Amino acid sequence: MKFAIAALVQLLQSTTVDNFTRRWAAESLGQIGTGNEIAIAALVQLLQSTTVDNFTRRWAAESLGQIGTGNEIAI
Repeated sequence: MKFAIAALVQLLQSTTVDNFTRRWAAESLGQIGTGNEIAIAALVQLLQSTTVDNFTRRWAAESLGQIGTGNEIAI
């Protein structure tokens, strides 16, 4: 699981992938990253990014809501 999360975080942080790929990665993190600090930080970073569209931010926010319960960074 650790390697899958790391690969998805890399996709989120890559400047060469499109928004569709980022949405897919964010959704996947929302399914497998519960409580994982790295996944939570990557989703927060995606929300703050100026290079993604609002639809991608929405996916990131939904995923963050799924995995970040009780986490101060997520809140």
